[in-house]
Amino acid sequence: MYRFAANLASKARLARNSSQQIGSRLSWSRNYAAKDIRFGVEARALMLKGVEELAEAVKVTMGPKGRNVVIEQSWGAPKVTKDGVTVAKSIEFKDKVKNIGASLVKQVANATNDVAGDGTTCATVLTRAIFTEGCKSVAAGMNSMDLRRGISMAVDAVVTNLKSRARMISTSEEIAQVGTISANGDREIGELIAKAMERVGKEGVITIQDGKTLFNELEVVEGMKLDRGYISPYFITNQKNQKCELDDPLILIHEKKISNLNAIVKVLELALKRQRPLVIVAEDVESDALATLILNKLRAGIKVCAIKAPGFGENRKANLQDLAALTGGQVITEELGMNLENVELDMLGSCKKVTISKDDTVILDGAGEKKAIEERCEQIRSAIESSTSDYDKEKFQERLAKLSGGVAVLKIGGASEAEVSEKKDRVTDALNATKAAVEEGIVPGGGVALLYASKELDKLPTANFDQKIGVQIIQNALKTPVHTIASNAGVEGAVVVGKLLEQDNPDLGYDAAKGEYVDMIKAGIIDPLKVIRTALTDAASHLLLPGRTKTRMGEIGGTIESTIVEIKLSDAEAAQWEELPELSVQRSVQCPIEKKKSLRARYSYGIVFLITNLIAWLFRDYGERALPLLHYTKACGIEEEDCFHTMGVLRVSLGCFIFFFTMFLTTCYTRKLYEARNAWHSGWWALKFIILAISLAIPFFIPLYYIQIYGELARVGAGVFLILQLISVIEFITWWNNYWMPDDRTKSSCSLGLFMSTLFYIASVCGLVVMYALYASKPSCTLNIFFITWTAILLVVMMIISLHSKVNRGLLSSGIMASYIVFLCWTAIRSEPASEKCSPQKQENAHGGWSTVIGFLIAICAIVIATFSTGIDSQTFQFRKDAVQLEDDIPYKYGFFHIVFSLGAMYFAMLFISWNLESSTRKWSIDVGWASTWVKIINEWFAATIYLWKLISPVVRQNKIMNHEVSMEEVNKSAAA
Repeated sequence: MYRFAANLASKARLARNSSQQIGSRLSWSRNYAAKDIRFGVEARALMLKGVEELAEAVKVTMGPKGRNVVIEQSWGAPKVTKDGVTVAKSIEFKDKVKNIGASLVKQVANATNDVAGDGTTCATVLTRAIFTEGCKSVAAGMNSMDLRRGISMAVDAVVTNLKSRARMISTSEEIAQVGTISANGDREIGELIAKAMERVGKEGVITIQDGKTLFNELEVVEGMKLDRGYISPYFITNQKNQKCELDDPLILIHEKKISNLNAIVKVLELALKRQRPLVIVAEDVESDALATLILNKLRAGIKVCAIKAPGFGENRKANLQDLAALTGGQVITEELGMNLENVELDMLGSCKKVTISKDDTVILDGAGEKKAIEERCEQIRSAIESSTSDYDKEKFQERLAKLSGGVAVLKIGGASEAEVSEKKDRVTDALNATKAAVEEGIVPGGGVALLYASKELDKLPTANFDQKIGVQIIQNALKTPVHTIASNAGVEGAVVVGKLLEQDNPDLGYDAAKGEYVDMIKAGIIDPLKVIRTALTDAASHLLLPGRTKTRMGEIGGTIESTIVEIKLSDAEAAQWEELPELSVQRSVQCPIEKKKSLRARYSYGIVFLITNLIAWLFRDYGERALPLLHYTKACGIEEEDCFHTMGVLRVSLGCFIFFFTMFLTTCYTRKLYEARNAWHSGWWALKFIILAISLAIPFFIPLYYIQIYGELARVGAGVFLILQLISVIEFITWWNNYWMPDDRTKSSCSLGLFMSTLFYIASVCGLVVMYALYASKPSCTLNIFFITWTAILLVVMMIISLHSKVNRGLLSSGIMASYIVFLCWTAIRSEPASEKCSPQKQENAHGGWSTVIGFLIAICAIVIATFSTGIDSQTFQFRKDAVQLEDDIPYKYGFFHIVFSLGAMYFAMLFISWNLESSTRKWSIDVGWASTWVKIINEWFAATIYLWKLISPVVRQNKIMNHEVSMEEVNKSAAA
């Protein structure tokens, strides 16, 4: 042992001496098995297959007519069981991805079993239904986060409904009914549990043992339950139920902590001489003492277990005295001059059996004298009478119940070991279910409580279609328990479910044992609320993340590869890690700094974009002054008009396009902040300004013919830019609507939302009235009247559809959208040529001066900001959105950002030349002319169309899904026929 420690210390020193430090980022190299990586649909499909195959094996045990499952074991006879969690635990697949899916179901079943002690089959059936439908929905392109919200909302609503319908139980008959149902209809087991509870009380201790006869027996023995378990899982002796079970042990009771190795040597020698197990009860067992006990257990085979003493302070001392009275031992305390080195055999307690789990300890048939136990009980009773504190009285009552109540032992008999094992599994489930029913009450059994709760989800409000699908997933899953129970009984489950949902009696259900529709409460078919609630919540909560699984990694047997792991540490943690072997420390500050650089770079590109477009404007309005320089270029040496006015704008626009398209090509696949392309995007500005200058110069050496081709392409690019900008604006409107009207809306938020909606609609109506007054006051202004009237019609249509019962999106988003299309209509009319008698340009030209200049500069800045906002809104245009943003992920998609600026350069060119390659535009004007007017009007109509489709598409998709479900049901029925 000491040699091993010395070797480890030597290895640590050697590793420290060879390690390298750079700051305080922790990194080390370890060997891991090579990984088999599966992505997306393939990973989900294999996991789903594992879930379905495991659930198929478990579901056959459900209900009174469920079948047994025979499990082959590596040793001994096969195991026959109807316990769902036992079946689930025994299933392993060769395919490791399928095994992951099966492990998810096992995790749910184990979690339900740990909390409620029963309901594992129900949890498995619900898990399969939720996981299957969740994977289908994610594969169909629905937002996994919204599905998650919908599922969570539905589960909360169902739990609330179940709690409101629960009934508390108190009589032995009701307890027997719960035990009978959980034991798969075995009334003998239900009555046995009811008798045990009657003898030791509902809070009493009940244990289960193998019987020695053919019959089940109940025995009440003197015993005590401590609310403390084993200190270390290495003490476990029964791996199946994860407990330490010791027969006829010696019990050492010590008041203080035990950490010294020498302190337990004497008591270990006493246990070895008598060939008896040893249980140590102390304030704590740690350090060398604990290590020695574990090593002796693992290597020498000594049966030993250490547990912490229950309680704190004086209450702990009293509990230890109670334990000493029950077991016939003494509390080893230094106050009386005792120490562990001098302990003798008569100081140790004893009992017939002790069972220790991770949470509690049950001591059966202690060796203490009955007279001593009774005297101890009298002392506690006297303390209760004299105590004035309710808290102290409660603690005294607990101690009295533990000391005098005894422990009920259910001895399960049978004709064979396999029969006893199967019955013990059912008795365990029934006992746990009964305790759960006493704790939280009961609901109608047979799965009907969940079935009728699904009706309440029809009225549950949701924020969008994907959340509605999440609610429907739970709604359909709640029907599966009844469906499965009926199918196992040999009848059509869909028929039973449909018939029950048609009637209004919440207690009516299907008695699968008799094949009748009965009142479940009167028939004694009841389920504990805690079991049903836990099964549902565990099935939903454990499967919220797998629905979003994109990558699965598993080991490839036999192949080992080296992996570098990096962990971010604080300075204090880094100082501690410097002392550890095989570690080198570095500072992890790179990601936050790179992210800040990346965010600042956006504004730099925006400024570059603004400057280049101002240069384009200068070439349009003041290009003549640059003629001396332009004469040096071959393209501008013959015709001066080829390099300023319209063609000058297109040449500068082409240079801007070349620069940003180059940036797009060099950054489009950047994913992480530590990549070299991220540094190129965020830095190297001197080099990029040189590239920008070259990009702007190149078009002035290109012949006019190719510039004209670029002008035609720029029209298309500008149209694409307008579409992207529209989508970004509509997404922003949706986000703003959700911000003001969240899912958990309150009365104040609803009032605020109504106020905002009214404000936007008033602004829209006022805008229409003003446009009628200014731009359509004369009957001859027919085109303006058409534009404004059609905008008013679109406004009314959007309001009506938003308020439709099937859409139900409210007025806020449609109000914001109405204001936006009114604004587009206004800008379209303002773009009409000044020669038109109804054009506002005619009046503004008379004034000219600073108002025209200021309006021009405001328009320039507004378009730059719109381009910038669309460029950074890359999440809206992702087909597969990342559910989680990691720390080293780039903050926005660089490639999309630069392509938007490339298209924005084309759009700006069209605005400067009013979408016309032939005519020249007057100075200090932007986007004026009939082409600009019609582009904006079409833009307005297209925006309204996109928004209306966004409103009605969920309804259309829902109808398609419902029609598909109906058709699939008809196919299934015809196949069954």
